[in-house]
Amino acid sequence: MADKKIVILYISCLLFLASIFIYVLYFLDGYARVHIIMEGGLVETATALGYFLSVLYIAYKGRLPFFKHYYYFYILILLFGFRELDFDKKFTKIGILKTRFFVSPDVPVMEKIFGLILISLLIYLGYYILKNHIKSFVQDFKKKSPVSLGILIIAILLIFSRVVDGMSNTLKHLSFEMRSMLPTDFSALEEITELGIPIFIILTFYAYFKHYKNNLH
Repeated sequence: MADKKIVILYISCLLFLASIFIYVLYFLDGYARVHIIMEGGLVETATALGYFLSVLYIAYKGRLPFFKHYYYFYILILLFGFRELDFDKKFTKIGILKTRFFVSPDVPVMEKIFGLILISLLIYLGYYILKNHIKSFVQDFKKKSPVSLGILIIAILLIFSRVVDGMSNTLKHLSFEMRSMLPTDFSALEEITELGIPIFIILTFYAYFKHYKNNLH
């Protein structure tokens, strides 16, 4: 019964995100829509806040024992939060996740080194998490665990947001008649998809602590 309630909660949140997208796209005028989804706008700020709130939630529920075993989750989520605030751009001229960051002659060597360190840390954390949890994830997924379902949704949201971001950037350089409209639509979809990531991080850890509150998993 508890598992069913969590799945219903997942579905409700997906519908909530879809409702936000429809509202922003069809019920707001152009100025209000752009203001909400622009960099530093309401949705992006809420997304960054969501990452930091998820860290606080995990710290509160997991306490010191969880931190000792799974410190890398805290680091990764914090990096996502700072990335959402474009923290990397405060130290670099170009976002470190852009290819031209490493090939552009306009980017100083020290900035490239800084970017390389951050990306290496992200790769290491991703590898370490996969190495330590992929087996248990597959086992839990076969058992239809709500925790594994939450992880899958987070992964899909991450991948989908990157795909939409790439499409949006591509369309900005094409001269379609609807070019002025399409990037805004894609930007709204990207920002609201990204908003779902910290929401589902919190929900997934809620499911985790609900099922494994008596022992670390």
